Amino acid sequence: MATRRHRAVGRRTGAAIDGATRDLYRLNPDEAPGPQAMFARFVGWTPFRRTIVSPPPG
Repeated sequence: MATRRHRAVGRRTGAAIDGATRDLYRLNPDEAPGPQAMFARFVGWTPFRRTIVSPPPG
């Protein structure tokens, strides 16, 4: 389970990535990578921490 510090670091990191992505698209919109490439580069390499839950039947 994540501690407060881990959650805070996650929020700050997410905000930094969001700002950097926004700046990249604003400064260089024609050559910026797509959203899937940005996710793979900055977030996709991290370990998945939540369990996959099946939707309820019916």
